Amino acid sequence: MTIPSISVKSPLHADHLALDAEFTARGIGSAVAYYGEQHAEQFNEQLSILDLSCINRIGFKGVQTCTWLEQQGVTLPQTPNSATVLPAGQIMLRLSSTEHWVLDSVTKDSDLCGQLRDSHNRSDVKSYLLERNHSHACFYIVSEPGSTSAAETMSKICAVDLRPHRFANLAMAQTSVARLNAVVVRHDHLGRLAYLILSDMTAAQFMWHSVLDAMQEFDGRPAGLNAITLEAK
Repeated sequence: MTIPSISVKSPLHADHLALDAEFTARGIGSAVAYYGEQHAEQFNEQLSILDLSCINRIGFKGVQTCTWLEQQGVTLPQTPNSATVLPAGQIMLRLSSTEHWVLDSVTKDSDLCGQLRDSHNRSDVKSYLLERNHSHACFYIVSEPGSTSAAETMSKICAVDLRPHRFANLAMAQTSVARLNAVVVRHDHLGRLAYLILSDMTAAQFMWHSVLDAMQEFDGRPAGLNAITLEAK
């Protein structure tokens, strides 16, 4: 088993080890590449959850946030509670008129968060930097092709109606998931219904196991980054 000597590990690292995970360097730390003998073909046929807590993420809040981000060449969502995918795969979230979060790409090399952090630290913009790497875990639930199993899973642990005909792609909800405050974003993967969940890092294990429990009816299981990165090529 290969575990890179990187300082940042997911709070679920021990859980992944128990599932015979193989790790790879990604983003701010180590991420699961795959579990045991798992192959990308399995991901194509099953409801899956991925731990994306290794992906660099950051937030900005303040009256000048929108103007400053646009000056950095970033395309922003037009309305609160929505998201935008940038050309290199990064995701912009608009939580309010003055607060935005950025998630670096999962499938492509990207350091937009690092670039924005450095630029913000050098500026005198009236905006606060929010270090979401340490405050929020990030999970990705992906349906099997042609299925709405991810929405049905979420319906067990979230009161918001996330069914695809009611919750559009790149829509966002600030809500409760498994009784924890969370941000949920519909972010479909190559035509497959999928949701990002960002929730309290200190309760990451509880969220992970709550989702896994809700997925059991649909034979859902964890998957590693190899599945989505290989499929995206």
